[in-house]
Amino acid sequence: MTQEKWGQLRQRLLKTVGQNNYKTWIEPLEFAELEDGVAIFHVPTSFMGNYVNQNFSDLILYELATSGETVQRLSFQVAANSPVRPAAKGAAIESVASAPEAPLNLTLELVANGIKVEWEPSPSAEPVTYAIYRDSAAQITSVADLAPLAAGLEQTLAVDPWPSPDEHCYTVTAADAAGNESEPCASVYLNFTLLPAASLKVVQSGSDAPQITWTHPGGDIAGYDLYSGDRDSGV
Repeated sequence: MTQEKWGQLRQRLLKTVGQNNYKTWIEPLEFAELEDGVAIFHVPTSFMGNYVNQNFSDLILYELATSGETVQRLSFQVAANSPVRPAAKGAAIESVASAPEAPLNLTLELVANGIKVEWEPSPSAEPVTYAIYRDSAAQITSVADLAPLAAGLEQTLAVDPWPSPDEHCYTVTAADAAGNESEPCASVYLNFTLLPAASLKVVQSGSDAPQITWTHPGGDIAGYDLYSGDRDSGV
């Protein structure tokens, strides 16, 4: 597959997923190569690769097949030269003396597809992007020894689709175009004990019975309940 063909495919994905999802999750994907039926994409962070794989891989595979490409699976790899906090394309990078101010009022919520992380923007006047961190400590006061879950975020909301059974504490930092990073905002600890199942898929071939699969990040669980219909009136 050529870069030109991937560009055409991305435009079809834009119409399907919408502008916000496209800008956040599809546009940053860089097609690297197609080898032995595996389409390899470079991503800025492992967080983004996991999220795209969970939420958009089936759609991307469908569009690849529609365009005539023979692809069995996708692989998302963090490029060795990928900047942790890339500046916007075409932006002039200037060194400034001080880092931006930290974001404000971080909140966490356990939702169906993971942990929703939301915060208020940094009060700094210059344009900034955000990075999310998590740790097993009860409080995060420094991110010096932590790797970001996601970085280069322009929005003030994200979902951690693969919550850790051990790392329940989250924080967010702001970074300017030169890479100066703020202090972490006041961290928040979410004491959850049971995580929801994720990426539910139902596949039926011909007249065979449907095959239902899902993933789960782990933890101390006894089993799963499977419903047909809604929880109250379904079976």
